[in-house]
Amino acid sequence: MHRAPERLCTWLNHLAAGWLMLIAVVIFVEVAGRGVFDAFFGGDEIVANSVPAIVFLQVPLAILTGRWPSIPSSTTCSTGNTARTGRVFRVQVP
Repeated sequence: MHRAPERLCTWLNHLAAGWLMLIAVVIFVEVAGRGVFDAFFGGDEIVANSVPAIVFLQVPLAILTGRWPSIPSSTTCSTGNTARTGRVFRVQVP
């Protein structure tokens, strides 16, 4: 049962990586095309609208693997041992 969500999250992460490579191509075409074609504009809007989508595609795998930063439920936080836990903060829930 745990394998299907992991495969889906990994697939979404691969999709985000491919999308990021396409964004790199768009940026290259826009920069290189300014001097040659002088016709392709709008790469900055494409990049600005793609960043949130790429982030949302990568969030499920980050949550599943435990790399998503935990949000403190209270104001009491202490610095954790990063070598042991891998996290900067440890939440102390009363």
